Amino acid sequence: MKPSLLEIDVLMAGLSRKYQILARLALSDILNGITDKTDIRAVGKLVKETFRKFNINEELRTAITNGLAPSIMAGAGVELGETEQIMLKKWYLKNAYSIAGSEFSPAIHNPMHIGEIERTIKQSFQANLSWRQTADELMKTNIRGNVAFDVSDLLSDSRRAFRLADNSEGYAEYRRDLTRVQSRINGLKDPSTSELKNAYQKVVDLTRTSSEAEWARAAKYAVYFKAKANAERVAQTEFTKAYKQGFISAVNHDEDAIGWRWVLAGDHENVDECDMYAEADLYGMGEGIFPQDVEPPFTHANCYCDCEIVYKGEAPENTIDDFDPEAGQEYIDGLDEEDQKSFLGVQGSRDFEDNPGSWRDIIDMEDHQTAQPTPESLLKE
Repeated sequence: MKPSLLEIDVLMAGLSRKYQILARLALSDILNGITDKTDIRAVGKLVKETFRKFNINEELRTAITNGLAPSIMAGAGVELGETEQIMLKKWYLKNAYSIAGSEFSPAIHNPMHIGEIERTIKQSFQANLSWRQTADELMKTNIRGNVAFDVSDLLSDSRRAFRLADNSEGYAEYRRDLTRVQSRINGLKDPSTSELKNAYQKVVDLTRTSSEAEWARAAKYAVYFKAKANAERVAQTEFTKAYKQGFISAVNHDEDAIGWRWVLAGDHENVDECDMYAEADLYGMGEGIFPQDVEPPFTHANCYCDCEIVYKGEAPENTIDDFDPEAGQEYIDGLDEEDQKSFLGVQGSRDFEDNPGSWRDIIDMEDHQTAQPTPESLLKE
């Protein structure tokens, strides 16, 4: 079986479907659970309780860990039975290391980032409360004349000013406009009519309805999309690490292999470390080629760059000790100004111009790690 990152896409699709089921349950509970529309403290508590109620963290953690063995298998190009997969997963969870040398990624223990979801919903909730408080204030005012149209325009314009987020500048402008309209209202002498009251009530009701809908949309965004993105970022990172663990194992267990080549993903766009790994000759073996004893580095989340085996006769047989930092410097120096800024950032590009030898510090690139292949016995059925 040829190593393929397509298996990662299959695993990600399964995790996404699982989360969508859990998200529908959680969102329904959150929207129905806010009974006191003035108690903002209840929002955070409700979010935490809801995610705990449906055991979402544990469900996703299990889904991620269950995808580790298939990811290793895909990278190694092997097929294993259920029993062998269990043994492989146990070994990986106990022995796998990140590029920083720490134990298995702690992100997997909390893939949801509940705090981010809670803050997103709270911000919208605060905006919703502002509209309710404003409506209540205006309801208590003795409105006279055709000022309902002024109020309608005011609320419509200011709704566009700060929408879902807690935009303090937009809200301050809204309050200034409101003061002017309120002064006009207070200056009216004619008695109010039922028609005017009805028109005003319609404006207030519309404000309430719109803000309520916006709060619901914000909750849906936080639970469905923000949380889903967090979980998928963690899963994709862990699946890719496991895939590359399987790949480097295949390289080390192949008697004819001397190394591996970094292959850019087909949809790779912005210039970053991946481009350097694919195009620089960092080990004196040719562009993009690494020795057998170098662990494929993890570059960034959502990286779909792949690797392929390099065999004897295709390149010199060098080792991790042959790393040449000047090759990286030469690669960066050869980039045009725009690509250099994409790779290093604006300030980093300036720092590189001042001191080209510091390029590894600028991109925070640590020494490549020595490969830790999975025991060959675990990759055989």
